[in-house]
Amino acid sequence: MGSAPLSLGDGNIMTSLVALTFYKELVLAPRCDQPLPAIDWSADNLTVLAAIKQVQDEAARELLTKELYSRRMVASSLAQVQEQARPLAEKRAKAREVAKSIDPKTLDAYAGEYKIEELGITLSVSRTEAGLTIQQADEAPGELLPLSETRFYVVVGADVYDVEFTFDEANQVIGLVVTVYGQSFTARKM
Repeated sequence: MGSAPLSLGDGNIMTSLVALTFYKELVLAPRCDQPLPAIDWSADNLTVLAAIKQVQDEAARELLTKELYSRRMVASSLAQVQEQARPLAEKRAKAREVAKSIDPKTLDAYAGEYKIEELGITLSVSRTEAGLTIQQADEAPGELLPLSETRFYVVVGADVYDVEFTFDEANQVIGLVVTVYGQSFTARKM
């Protein structure tokens, strides 16, 4: 269960706050006759832009403009992450409540190895004191958080995988279905 990296910019090194700070402090500052102007980045955008426009050195002004852009990109990305985290926090709260009602014997029955034939992947579901974890090969285990007695989810990086256990006519666990981004994969219990 892999995860895509979260983008905080357009891939340009000059939009990286780390790269800009390095350049500003170790390259630009030593070659200027005077210290670089201090900018109050917590001020509103118009105030920051006005302060940047007052900088006489063109290279310093350009760098500070790039830094303002980078700070806006980071703030925008953080706002997106916070917006995405809200529903997940609500799901976690629900999972804590649902977990209280699940019989430990039910969780014991879910433990085992599950094979997704079409992908050649084996998933290990393990019983822990707190509940269940799921793990693929050498990856770190993820906590299976319950949405119901049979439906769970696991957070892997920025991805959320839904996991639903399946049963035969005798109500024995025979597999699970993993769904991510609307695509489902069936795994049989080995």
